[in-house]
Amino acid sequence: MAHYFSSSPAGPLRTRTIVVELGGRTVDV
Repeated sequence: MAHYFSSSPAGPLRTRTIVVELGGRTVDV
């Protein structure tokens, strides 16, 4: 989900939230 890193200023936190919403699992990146 590198595109989320590029698009969102929140970075890791934003990506982690999106993954939780979509996949139901946390990714600590």
